[in-house]
Formats: sequence, C-alpha cells, structure tokens
Amino acid sequence: VRMHGQLREVTADAWRLLCSLMRGRGFVKKIAADGGAMGLLLPALRSHMRDAPTAAQLVLAVRMLLPAVPPKPFVLDGGVETLCDAVRAHPTGAVAGVGVRALQMLASLNDVVRASVLEEEVLRKLLVAIETVGARADADADGGASAAEEAALVGPTVGLVAQLARGDAPLLARLRLQAP
Repeated sequence: VRMHGQLREVTADAWRLLCSLMRGRGFVKKIAADGGAMGLLLPALRSHMRDAPTAAQLVLAVRMLLPAVPPKPFVLDGGVETLCDAVRAHPTGAVAGVGVRALQMLASLNDVVRASVLEEEVLRKLLVAIETVGARADADADGGASAAEEAALVGPTVGLVAQLARGDAPLLARLRLQAP
C-alpha cells in the first residue's frame, strides 16, 4: 500500500485482505494501527473516493480500525471530514451505511466531534437519500433490494442522530436545522 497506493486495484485488494485479517482479531487491528495504517488509509480514501467499491472497502477499513486508534489524531487529520465526503459522494449503499456507522462511533466521543459532523451537513444528504430509496422501495412490487438498501441507511442514520442529540444546546439547535 505504501509503494503502490495510487493504484486503485492494489489499494482495494490490500485493504480487503487486511480487513479479513482484522475481523474478530483485536490484536491485528492494534498491530495495523501501531504500524500507521490510518495514516495510509485516509489519503487512500481521499484519492479513491469516486470509485464506489474501493471507497466502500476503505470506509470499512476505517470503521474497523477506529477502536484501535486514538480518536484525537484521527479527527485532527480530517477523518470526520473525509468520512462525510465519502458519504456525500455515495449516499446510498455500502459506503453510506458503513461510513455513517463510523461517524456514529465518533460522535459518541464528545461535542467537538459532534460539531464537526454537524458542520459537514451530511445529515441532509442522508435524509434525501433515505427518502429516495424509500420511494423506490415503495414503488417496487416486492420491495427487494430497495427495501434492504433503505434499512441499511435508516438504522445507522437514526443512531447518528441519537449521538448528535447528546450535544449541548447550540449543537441541538444546529441538529434541528439539519434534521427537523
């Protein structure tokens, strides 16, 4: 990844392998975090954001590594903004679902992170996406993929709103403007 991170296929395959190694193994997450994985991951996500499958893999890797890294450097390095950019670029599907779960985890930390998420105004895009996917699910005869896509967005978005609602009065006012 350090040598060929500019290549989309190499990046996606390397992080896919690392994610499968990290699944259920906290010590592998810690080794990856201590090795500077997040420092490689955020720039990779920024540069490969337009490609949905690669962005989904990278957002998943971010979400998996978050418990193993100190949150302050992640936030200061623009991690919240990068996740919000990914969700805005792909407001439906895996990128949004996993990205919102990562934002939910971060928003549980403190009001500074909640303010960062609200400043990015990602909730408006998510609510529009939920309405669009919901309308598509209602139009489908069997509900099918659209209903599953809607469910994958609604749960994490509700969780994110719940975390953002834990903020102080000025943050709650900003939240009400974005999610009336």
